[in-house]
Amino acid sequence: MDNEYQLSVIPILLFFAVKEESRFFCQYLKQQGYCLDKKGIYSPSTSKKRTLPPLRIYYIGMGKSCALRATEEISIQFPPQYVITAGFAGALDPQFKIGDVLIQQNLFFPHILQNKENIHLHKTRFFQAEHVITTAKEKAELFCSTQCGAVEMESGTIMEYCSRQKIPCIIIRSISDQADEDLAVDFNQILKPNGKISLSLLSSTILASPYKKIPALIRLGINSSRAAKALADSLIKLISLLPRSDWQ
Repeated sequence: MDNEYQLSVIPILLFFAVKEESRFFCQYLKQQGYCLDKKGIYSPSTSKKRTLPPLRIYYIGMGKSCALRATEEISIQFPPQYVITAGFAGALDPQFKIGDVLIQQNLFFPHILQNKENIHLHKTRFFQAEHVITTAKEKAELFCSTQCGAVEMESGTIMEYCSRQKIPCIIIRSISDQADEDLAVDFNQILKPNGKISLSLLSSTILASPYKKIPALIRLGINSSRAAKALADSLIKLISLLPRSDWQ
């Protein structure tokens, strides 16, 4: 492997719930010649100009219990310079549309986004739910009671831990379902204890009502792809703006 870039501390820990959220971002890293080792660390090849720092990607699964396990990983990283928790989110605020990218940062994360015309991010507050919010009715009720812009299931726990430890942390998530949309499947019924989706239960759900579920899942897949692409574009721009004196 053409990779001699060594650090005692990985500058960035990047958390996703599932691999689908990171698909286009990881494609970009590979196109730029970044090497992936067995620990999940992407490091730039010494033969190419470094556009992003080395970073470690974790896929933690869905839900608060998975996020709590993620904080254990943060605690052993000496600590990292930055923690980014990324992925999809469901819109609560009706103004947000598929592919809109939303952020929330803690007090320790550098203010690097002011007056940046080429990066379009919406500052908001996220609500961390205990279960998957599946209906437009639930979303409307949450928006009314919390005034949060979007809902997710892991990032709030990670940011709370980072804030206690004074670690710079940012939540960056792309809208994959709008406030007025019901989800195609009740994902609460097909999640395994480790926060991953059970493919066998998903198949059973589809087969129980194929004419209704299949078109809705196709639409969800298209929207998720748009969200993943928008998330990748924004992540690349965000990370490239981070202070880099310690890893250049």
